[in-house]
Amino acid sequence: MFMSRLSEASPPRAPAFPPMEHRAVIRLGCPLSEAVDCFQGDPALRLLPVLDERDRPAGAIYERDMRRILFNPFGHALLRNPSFGGRLDDHVQPCAMIDRSASVEALIDLYAAQGQSFHALT
Repeated sequence: MFMSRLSEASPPRAPAFPPMEHRAVIRLGCPLSEAVDCFQGDPALRLLPVLDERDRPAGAIYERDMRRILFNPFGHALLRNPSFGGRLDDHVQPCAMIDRSASVEALIDLYAAQGQSFHALT
């Protein structure tokens, strides 16, 4: 009887990636304060993909960079100061990119090429 219950059970499924429309992304040209809003709205967010005007990945805004600005006593004022660089474009960092359908081998190769600071946009 125990064996029959095991055979009837479904195999565990790997969690699927959430659809892209549910993931936080931002576009070049947006105010940096919009990136801050994305990070504040999702405490688990570590990097925010940045897209260009043709919806191609342009890089990423990293949480650690936002923290440096926000933890500054004048951080919120700096974000709204145009001479500081309140534009998002000035803070976009390069980020490795790989297609979601890429093989594990391709992902490992990309990881090996990037070193310890590996983050990839899928």
